Amino acid sequence: MKRPLVALLDLVAWACGTIIGAVYGVRMRQRVSNFRNKVHSHAVAGEFRRFGPGASVARDVVLINPRYISMGRGASVGARTVLSAWDQYEGAPFTPEILIGEGTSIGAECHMTAITTISIGQGVLTGKKVTVTDNSHGPASADQIDIPPARRRLVSKGPVIIEDNVWIGDKATILPGVRIGRGAIIAANSVVTTDIPAGCVAAGIPARVVRDMLSSGAGPTRQ
Repeated sequence: MKRPLVALLDLVAWACGTIIGAVYGVRMRQRVSNFRNKVHSHAVAGEFRRFGPGASVARDVVLINPRYISMGRGASVGARTVLSAWDQYEGAPFTPEILIGEGTSIGAECHMTAITTISIGQGVLTGKKVTVTDNSHGPASADQIDIPPARRRLVSKGPVIIEDNVWIGDKATILPGVRIGRGAIIAANSVVTTDIPAGCVAAGIPARVVRDMLSSGAGPTRQ
């Protein structure tokens, strides 16, 4: 569906929501907001590589090259999130993909940016303002100092893999080349620079494992 029609549908939904919300109060405004997001999701679904049944994106989500983004059944992306999949930057080509698994919920105001792969499994939950990136603006080297950061080539240390049922707290940052194992918990404000094993709680800058739930009697035994 072309963007002008998407914009028209958004405008109609917004107008209806504003009028109904003003008359019926907060609870109705929330219901109308949910309806508007559903309308928007149906309108933009065809722009994605895959958009599973029941998937949704808030109407103010910023999408850069959604043809490289896949949403699983029932996955959702919260308000003011930015999903960017760069297939070229400063003349350099890339083959990006962002994969968001079934039932995963991405919180509001998150930022996910890929030039290779960001793969998020099923049942993942993120808080607000979480950043996930598989790239950076140039290597940290002396030959880059005289180049404005926005003009430096994008480089990647590897894909980001977030396995099923991971919980990521508000304002956490997941950096390139990281794998977060199944059921892990990433504390709020953490910066993840290395792999986090399945079933572990990680916190800090840089994030370190502070608890292994699979060996502490809080869950099934680690295999």
